[in-house]
Amino acid sequence: YDVAKMIYNQRDITCGRVPVSFLFLLLLLANFMLEFQLRITHEPSNRRASCTLFASHKAGRILMRNRVILSPMTRMQAIARVPNSLMVEYYHRFARHEAGLLISGSTAVSERANGQQDTPGIYTAEHLAGWSAITHAVHAELAQIVCQLSYAGRAGHSSFLPDHEQIVAPSPLRITGDCVNCDHVWGADLKRHPHETPRQLTVSEIQRIVDEFGKAAVMAKQAGFDGIEIHAGSGYLVDEFLQSCSNKRVDEYGGSFSRRFQFLHDVLIRVLQDWGPGRVGVKINPNGNYNAMGSTDNYEMFTYAVARLNDYNLSYLHITDGRPGIADFQNLSRHVKLHDVRSLFHGTIIGNGGYDHGSALSRICDDEADAIAFGTPFLANPDLAQRFAHGWPLASPIPRSKWYAAEKQYYLTPAYQS
Repeated sequence: YDVAKMIYNQRDITCGRVPVSFLFLLLLLANFMLEFQLRITHEPSNRRASCTLFASHKAGRILMRNRVILSPMTRMQAIARVPNSLMVEYYHRFARHEAGLLISGSTAVSERANGQQDTPGIYTAEHLAGWSAITHAVHAELAQIVCQLSYAGRAGHSSFLPDHEQIVAPSPLRITGDCVNCDHVWGADLKRHPHETPRQLTVSEIQRIVDEFGKAAVMAKQAGFDGIEIHAGSGYLVDEFLQSCSNKRVDEYGGSFSRRFQFLHDVLIRVLQDWGPGRVGVKINPNGNYNAMGSTDNYEMFTYAVARLNDYNLSYLHITDGRPGIADFQNLSRHVKLHDVRSLFHGTIIGNGGYDHGSALSRICDDEADAIAFGTPFLANPDLAQRFAHGWPLASPIPRSKWYAAEKQYYLTPAYQS
């Protein structure tokens, strides 16, 4: 029904003078056939005649056109934090070239949530207008897009905060150690700085941040997003509450697994008030060491969290499980893998982390995941799903030093041309 309604609303663009009543009946019939297909393709793998990355899938109330998902990626192109025409073109290309579902880059829920230069926000009227243009462009290609909501926490820098306020976290623990960015953080002056020691949040401040997630979720809905994803990974604030390496609290938000889960619970309850079931996803990264994350009890904590997430009628669970040998894996605990998640979580699962066509297909065929999100392959290949489908070669990867470059040749990379 969602797909039928979306096309129906764009009938003046896509269907010319086709009678409205005939078009709507035709679309309802097509949607019924799609729902029948989705029920078949979501059967356990031992009941499938074949497996593929290119079947559609219903994740709650969100439709994936195929199983090749655009991973949320930070590109730092939102000047003054406002989504712009360049970003419209950026996301439109992925939709036009048949990405299964688009997940926006990390998007700050408030001014105090920011932690990097020129990353987008979703808390002002200007943000609303910018994101609305993006969702309109994506929907024009009959694709769907989710907004990833985030809060930097101790991973940020005071230069991004109002009046250079001190950064905050569950506990006053500074980022240190041996990881990709443990030795520095970029400031608003575009220079490297030592990581700062955060101030421990009070309970009343925690509740204020929960409300900021709620207000951002409302704005995401107003902007036309098809759902939201709570960023609970990569060492940002929600992840900091979950992990024992960054949470040493002794109140209702720290200590036991259930208390460390409480902040994520509060955020989910708040955003679900406006979004309802089937349109909220959660992203976790239990195996990574980015922003000095990784705890000795991560396997136990995150398997507990995965099981708890069944209680919220989510659209999906997105996990950076990755493959052995990825550089930014933590080695303090047993890794949480897709088969662990499948045994505990009863909804749609999106895997992420170093996958290629073959390894992604293996996870789908083994019924360990319903879809796989790709990050760096999409940077050089906006038509990644089509390249996989047709066997076209992949373009050379974009160097890491150019992931945040302003030059268009690194941001708006071309599609395949035979």
